[in-house]
Amino acid sequence: MNKEVKLLLKTLKIPIVDEDRNYWLVRTNEGEYFQDFYFDNFIAIGFDAIPLNKICQDQYLEMKQAIREYYPEYANPDLIVNQLVEFVHHMKKGDIVLLPSLNSAYIVIGELLDDEMYLLNKVQSMEWAREKRCPYIKRRRVKWYKYIKREELDVYLHSLLNIEQLVSNINDYASFIDRTLYSFYIKGDKAYSVFQVNKDYNIPALELSSLIYNIVSMVDKINELSDEEFNLNKKEINVKINVQSSGPIELSGAIETLVWVTVILIGIFGGEINFIHLFQFKTGGLIGAAKKIIELLKNDKEDKWKEQMSYLLKELKVELPRIRRIKRPEIDNEEKKEVLD
Repeated sequence: MNKEVKLLLKTLKIPIVDEDRNYWLVRTNEGEYFQDFYFDNFIAIGFDAIPLNKICQDQYLEMKQAIREYYPEYANPDLIVNQLVEFVHHMKKGDIVLLPSLNSAYIVIGELLDDEMYLLNKVQSMEWAREKRCPYIKRRRVKWYKYIKREELDVYLHSLLNIEQLVSNINDYASFIDRTLYSFYIKGDKAYSVFQVNKDYNIPALELSSLIYNIVSMVDKINELSDEEFNLNKKEINVKINVQSSGPIELSGAIETLVWVTVILIGIFGGEINFIHLFQFKTGGLIGAAKKIIELLKNDKEDKWKEQMSYLLKELKVELPRIRRIKRPEIDNEEKKEVLD
């Protein structure tokens, strides 16, 4: 990767996602403990009568017998064993957790903070129980990043809400979870850039296809306006789209090509990015060339490509990719009441 691209990623704090992280769906006793998990920053699993030192694949039969003894109401002890092993041994620091609320009205997404889980002692568990809060002793710390109303969830994630297991590996949904968390990020040898179309009905096919064409053809624009600093290839950009009404257009491809396209596009048309701290100490090279292109197109009132892009972004109500760190969501009082109810 070019040194200037590395500088750009570091300076703008563009998320770099670990390819090896796992993704989990965790249930909260049908939503009963959702507020405890969310507001106290943890997840937990029950079956407190099963000792921690028994929860390992080497003692599978002993665990099954213990579940039959202590929890006879569960008809499938194998399922419980698997979920306990997942929670205790397979979840790791940096893994992503999805947590549905009661009736899955809300879904929150967070990141595990430790490789190891922790235990409440008996006194602490009794105190939580007296307060009618989650008494489970086997816990993991979580930093929550995002909460989403069910109706706003990515259409490809809706099927997750039918899963009833306490702990489920959902790695097959990784790409849809990633684009829910970040609209611009790096994973492996690819960059990903998500443009959210917010027009909620009657999206003209011609305008949608024109938008995609204009974004991709920006590669030619960059190459044309630079003094041979850039040699980007638009064939390195792929697109994934599931827009029926409102929805995301996801571009992916070679890091250097897609990073420059996204950053320059945001620089021209606005968005959550501040170039001042980046450009004040860098005037030459690719960063200087990018700055020059941004200023040229922002000030050019007759450029046809810019004119058409401005129209399409406005007409389709497109939200440009955001370049910022994700933070814990703030819930206002009205929404907090909805969550707690």
